[in-house]
Formats: sequence, structure tokens, C-alpha cells
Amino acid sequence: MQKLFALLLVTVMLTSVIPFTVFADEDSYFCQCGENAHMYLSDDKTMMTIRGTGEMYSPEEYGLSGNPTPWYPYRTSFTQAIVEEGITSIAMWTFSSCTRIEKVTLPESLERIERSAFSQCGVKEIYIGSNVNYIYYSAFYGAPVLKDVYFNGTKEEWKELGFDGAFSRAGTTVHYLKDGTSEEIPVCVHAFRSETVVPATCTEQGVANYICKNCGYTYSAPTNALNHKNKTDWVTVTEPTETEKGKDCIYCADCGIVLEERETDPIPKTEPDEPDYPDDPEPPTPPFEYPGFTDVSENSWYYNAVVFCYESGIMSGTDKDYFSPSGILTRAQFVQILAKISGTDLAAVEYENKFNDVPKGQWYTNAVMWAVDFGITGGVGGGLFAPNAPVTRQQLATFLFAYADRCGYSTDERADLSAYSDEKSVANWAKNAMSWAVASGLISGTSATTLSPQIEATRAQTAVIVKAFAEIIK
Repeated sequence: MQKLFALLLVTVMLTSVIPFTVFADEDSYFCQCGENAHMYLSDDKTMMTIRGTGEMYSPEEYGLSGNPTPWYPYRTSFTQAIVEEGITSIAMWTFSSCTRIEKVTLPESLERIERSAFSQCGVKEIYIGSNVNYIYYSAFYGAPVLKDVYFNGTKEEWKELGFDGAFSRAGTTVHYLKDGTSEEIPVCVHAFRSETVVPATCTEQGVANYICKNCGYTYSAPTNALNHKNKTDWVTVTEPTETEKGKDCIYCADCGIVLEERETDPIPKTEPDEPDYPDDPEPPTPPFEYPGFTDVSENSWYYNAVVFCYESGIMSGTDKDYFSPSGILTRAQFVQILAKISGTDLAAVEYENKFNDVPKGQWYTNAVMWAVDFGITGGVGGGLFAPNAPVTRQQLATFLFAYADRCGYSTDERADLSAYSDEKSVANWAKNAMSWAVASGLISGTSATTLSPQIEATRAQTAVIVKAFAEIIK
């Protein structure tokens, strides 16, 4: 009697959760989604069918930038999906963010359900066949309304799958069809930290991993494009003359494209006054007397560094009474600091039009020209230096690394950055420099587990790093 009841229950479950309808012939071919698998979409993009045999492609195999799958732009249009017999895997992000989809039909041929396959999906119930032998523990994370999972096997067979993850919805129940039992799966109260996998650009989405601090559960999701949020001030590209208008531009500090431009009026012609040439005193030279900035306490961790930088003529205050230790340093200001460390006579540097945003005659122009000629920097790309953009901690390390190398100092030391949870956010072009800077004691973590390579360097942090660097090269 008990076996008869179980058989009856299986039959009822299967007929209630597996619609055997298929898409009509007028459904349009959309894309290849596996070596022998193809996707078809209805004309109104509300239904998808996956047909063929074998495994689906992983997102990396599409080679897309920003979107994880070719059908991701239509994710909020789908209301139903059918994976036909013959398909053996549901790839990562297949149904990710399909918030309106309520029913997904999976085949008996299915063997694997990969990471984040149903993340942020609107499916309410799902049937998993007896041939499934692997479910990634974050496969169903972020499916907030998934109430019932019907598994065509026993509770022991479910455990053998190794699925030790949790569902997002409190009260998700797994029904074990072969032994006629059910079990409610507990929910972890997730607390996530994020790690950048693919950095976002101004026009393309990035990808980040989100890791639960409590249970280790991880899922991946797109991150928003930067949309040119970091802009330069107005930069003079062409100086006006008495007969010609000039040109100013605002650039994106991240990608370098021109966001705004304006013309400036010609300079009014004036008769020069009779010049007066007073006897100029010789400019003062270091060491300078530290004035005692009101915002730099003698007990602060950066006090000695500020005094050293000021008395050495490397850094000055933002005015006579303030140093602004929490203020942000720009890229132009830091190459000026490096030029002062080198003892270069910037007045003797000849101007050459190397960057569109570094015109002749600015206070930082000669320092930038020197830094390029000395091999310290090549700009940010696109013919730009971004002089007014904040200098990040990894850019600062790269400047110092290049300077030390060009001066013949040893740059062989390396530190293992894997101790920091944000190691992957260090740009590839900055890895050697950051590793050297940490090993040399120039840069330490912003906490015991974070390096924060992409945040802006403050004036206080810069003073401490410059003092330590001066001691290395003295």
C-alpha cells in the first residue's frame, strides 16, 4: 500500500509540474548556446526554448563584455522557459535576473545545474529529474519566490548530490518524490562582501562576486557601468590669442573621452605698460621652518611625515595655517612631488604637446613633461594624463616603482597580496608595483584584510609614503 501511494504521488507531481507543451513552429532561432544546443525565442520574447543535446556554453565562451549571456537584455520579458530532452546542463546565469519567469521545465536528461543558474529568478516551483548528479550550492540563490522543489529521487539521493547551499526564500520545501517525503530547507541570513571580477567601464557593465561572510555562499552578478561619473575640470586645449578663439574641454577622468567643450573669446589687445624690474630676492631653499599647521596634531600618526615633507620642500600646506591631511591628492600634484624629490630644475624642462589635457603654461605642465621623459608615466590612455583626477593608491605605488627603477634602486622585493580579501581589485598593470610597495613598507593595508588599491590617496597617506620612500633612496 505504501509503495502504491508513493507511485501515485510521483505520478501526480510529475503531471502537475511538467508541462509537455513545446514552442510553436513560428518561434525564431536566437543563438547557439552549446556545442550542440540552440536557443529559440517567441516573437514577443516572453518564451524561450533550449533545444539540442549536451552541455550549454559557460558565459566565458560567449566572449561578451558586460552581458553574461546573449539573451540577458531580454531577461525581464520572459515568463516561461522549456529546456527540452537531450540537454544535460543548465549553465551559470542561464535564468539570472529573469524576474518575471514563473515556470521553467527541465528535462529528465539534465545532469548538472551550475552556479547562479537561477539567481534572482522569479520561478515559483521547479522539477529536478533523477539523472541530475550535481547542483552548485549557489544555483538557486536569489530566487525569492521559489517555494517548491520536486526532486525525482529519495532524500538520500538528494544528499548524495552534495548540494549544501541554502535557498533564499524562508520556507522553500524539497519534495522527495520517490519516498513520498518533504523537507523544509533552512535559510542562512547572508551578509555579503563583494569582490570585483571584471571591472566596469564607462560604457560596459562589470562583474562582481558576492561572498557571504557567514556561510561562504558566493554568487556573481553584473555591476553598473561607470557612465563617465568622474569628470575633469575645464581643461584648456587651445589657448586663445588676440585674433583666434581658444578651446576648453571637460574629459572623462576614467576613459578620456571628451564630454563637453566650449570656445573661449580672443584675448583683448592691450598696450603693454612700461615694465618695472625690481631686484628679486633669491628664492628660499630647504630646509624650511615647519609652521605648525592647525589641523596636524603632534599626536597624529602622520605628524612626523608632514614635518619632514614640509621642511624638505616636498609638500606644502593648502594655505599658511592648514595642511588638509584628509584632502585628496591629484595626479598632477604627485608628479610635482616626485620632481621635487629628484631635485630636477623644472624651469629648464622644454614643453612638448604630449597630452590633450596638459596645455603649455599650467603650474603642473613641466612636472608632467619631466615625468614622461623620465619614464615614470605614459598617461591614462587616449592621449590624456588626467592631471586633475585623484591619484589612487595603486597609481601612487606605480609612480614610485617606476621612479625607483629608473634611478637604479632595487625593486626586486615582492609581498604576497593574497592575504588581502580585495587582492583581485588590484589592476594587472599595478600588481608588481603594489607587491613591491607592500614588501618595502611603503604601503600597508587600510585594514588587516583590505588593501584598497583603487581608493584615492589622502595627503596624510602620501606624506607618510613619501617620507618612507625618501629613506629608501637616501
